[in-house]
Amino acid sequence: MGVGPNGAWGNAYDYPSQNAAAQAVQSRCGGNCTTIKTFYNSCGAIAQGDYGGWGWAWNVYKDEALSSAIAYCVPNDRNCRVTVWACTSR
Repeated sequence: MGVGPNGAWGNAYDYPSQNAAAQAVQSRCGGNCTTIKTFYNSCGAIAQGDYGGWGWAWNVYKDEALSSAIAYCVPNDRNCRVTVWACTSR
């Protein structure tokens, strides 16, 4: 999953390699993702705030990944909300 300026985002899951997933994310993000995070066999989330601050987290539980991403964003920005999330079995 990835995020970038002006609301750019993309995600991909269940790819056979980290590189393949990152390439798919960048493609779905229109080449505008400046932050790409990968994970496997769990859930991941990226939260963004009003002014470009962000937070990222992963956990085996989706709700924990979402709330942790917001918690990591809050010290950096305001009105943090999850922009993108995914769960994978690989």
